[in-house]
Amino acid sequence: MRKRWLLGAISGFFFGLSLSLILVGLHVVHLDSKLLTLLPVIGLVLGIVGALTAPRGRAPKPVPVTAPSDVSEFTGTPPGAPVPPTEAMSAPPPEPPTHANSSETPAPEQPEGDNS
Repeated sequence: MRKRWLLGAISGFFFGLSLSLILVGLHVVHLDSKLLTLLPVIGLVLGIVGALTAPRGRAPKPVPVTAPSDVSEFTGTPPGAPVPPTEAMSAPPPEPPTHANSSETPAPEQPEGDNS
């Protein structure tokens, strides 16, 4: 397993350099401060240390958790328990809604045999 210490060093250096530029730009640190030269070096060292100590590769696969054998997977009831009966749908279908404020009146029904 290869650790990318060089990539960490370069990244840390540029992080320290950009942090020092931000501090100067926001007038937090003066241009003659020694902190501006130390931040890139500190970033370089921290980048190498971080690259060497960071974990590499993918995380291990999680172990699947199985349900206990005495509980059904879907209903939460023990296997072999009596299933409650489901009620049959004996209700009539709903009637279409009537509109009380409607100005339309339904057409009167005509018997099928009368064609006059």
